[in-house]
Amino acid sequence: MLSLVWAMAVALPRLSIDPRGNRQHFALALGFAIGVIVVAAGLHSRPLYIFGHELTHWLVAKLFRRRTGRFRVGLTRGSVLVEKPNIWIVLAPYFVPTYALAWIATGLLVHLWWTPPWYSTAFYGGLGLIFAHHLVLTLTTIADGQHDLLFHGRLFSIILIITGNIAVVYLALAALSGAPVHALRQLAVGFQQQREFLLFLWQSVYP
Repeated sequence: MLSLVWAMAVALPRLSIDPRGNRQHFALALGFAIGVIVVAAGLHSRPLYIFGHELTHWLVAKLFRRRTGRFRVGLTRGSVLVEKPNIWIVLAPYFVPTYALAWIATGLLVHLWWTPPWYSTAFYGGLGLIFAHHLVLTLTTIADGQHDLLFHGRLFSIILIITGNIAVVYLALAALSGAPVHALRQLAVGFQQQREFLLFLWQSVYP
């Protein structure tokens, strides 16, 4: 997983969302920065995050055909009963930005009928804002201590969460770029750089 994180981190800056320029990159980054500031300042709805968190547990449980029970959402915590939860059901809310995915789906549908000049900037700016909401509150939730991370070990769970978040961002940008082949090639470059680095270390120790 760490190898995949390395490769994606190398490839992400090389993904071009729009071949005509970097306006979308700027809107995405600006939206994300504003979102981090707003959420860090406490101007957010924690119950909304909790609802999305528990909804993700429930949706992934249904994907794995697990039986679910009581669904509860409060001001500070929530829960959903799941029969025999696996690691993906337990950890999915920490790396699947449900609201951001819903924003992308809605934006693509709107794009079919209505595309004003400012649409692209608003879409990417909103995407950055919503993902910041997911990321900052996820980090806050983990810092507060979560029983979910103990099911399969805290270290493994955190590495999986990091990998999952970066993978979601990478796949989303690769899809929005309209050039998935280019995204795969850049990912291969990341793995190639790792190979060269490890070979350099090996030759340094055993010349």
